[in-house]
Amino acid sequence: MHIPVHSLQKSIITEFPSVLFNRNTIERSEWSQMNEQRPAWRVNSGMLSRLTGTFRAQPHQSIAADSFDSVPVSEIIDFPQMRNEIFLSCSNAFRLQQPISVLAIAVDEFGTFERNYGKDASTKAIQFIESTICHHRNLIFGKDSQCFIGRYVDNRYLMVLPGLSGSVACEFAEYILRAVSTSEFVWNFRPLCFTVSIGISHKPGHNGDQDMLIMLADQVCDQLMQSGGNRTATAKTTTNF
Repeated sequence: MHIPVHSLQKSIITEFPSVLFNRNTIERSEWSQMNEQRPAWRVNSGMLSRLTGTFRAQPHQSIAADSFDSVPVSEIIDFPQMRNEIFLSCSNAFRLQQPISVLAIAVDEFGTFERNYGKDASTKAIQFIESTICHHRNLIFGKDSQCFIGRYVDNRYLMVLPGLSGSVACEFAEYILRAVSTSEFVWNFRPLCFTVSIGISHKPGHNGDQDMLIMLADQVCDQLMQSGGNRTATAKTTTNF
């Protein structure tokens, strides 16, 4: 499914949250003023033109494995920190009456890739996938946003999207899915492509704390992988908030 870049940008501009600027100190009145200014700030940043140029003109990004070193991608945080960030985002979402979404992202059939190509190739490949996800997250939200990405288990990742409703999170998930699948990882002069499965949970829509949001998104992600992967889906709605 192709998600037009301008459509995704418009959706996110409309719903982009106060917590992405300063989730601990911004009051409702301050956020109201920032909300009025945000569309102009986002357009003037040039992000839309950069995204249109890089993502549409070069749909097959080809990166050689030797361009990565052995250092993990620094923008990916560990699970304890990620769980805490989701907890803080949920608390602020409740306080500000803002939506929040959580993505569980799994690399499809990565165990098979590791068995076929070995540990060195799998280490480089996972760094490539992490860099791809971070790059496109930064294109949409900016590197300094509160849309954290953290490692989970078994080559899975969690991403928190403060202020984004389930519908907009679905658009963003489709965008990430396409970004990964159209990027080429070169190993021993051979181009390889990966796919991901993305499960989505959100408030309002799903009941429970940060652990429940993680579990719901992860369960959907499991189901997608078992049915072939390379898809996105949202957990069944359980409550109004």
